[in-house]
Amino acid sequence: MSYFIFPQSWITPAITAAALTFGSLGQSIHVKYKTLAPGSLGRANPPATIYINKKPASEWPKETAQCTLAHFYGHLRNFTDKTNKADPIHSDNPRSIMYATMSDSTCHRWIVRNRL
Repeated sequence: MSYFIFPQSWITPAITAAALTFGSLGQSIHVKYKTLAPGSLGRANPPATIYINKKPASEWPKETAQCTLAHFYGHLRNFTDKTNKADPIHSDNPRSIMYATMSDSTCHRWIVRNRL
């Protein structure tokens, strides 16, 4: 089964907006695709890799893809343990892009606020 690869035209603005939101990592971000646990959208792998769960094209709307990139960029930016064993940080605010689960309305607000 083939999987959907995010177009660069989705990745660049999402990473740029995330860097403006969370601060720069000071290096290029690598987006890779991997089969992850069921229900998982992605995973941050410090220092600068975001793994995206392999899914059929029909399961990746542009807004969801961009919010997923931004969320996991936030994890990359907030890792403090250099051994990569730090617990990822999630917001307690359900309206935050860094909340543990992403709602369509939160994602849409983030996209609009960042003019993506």
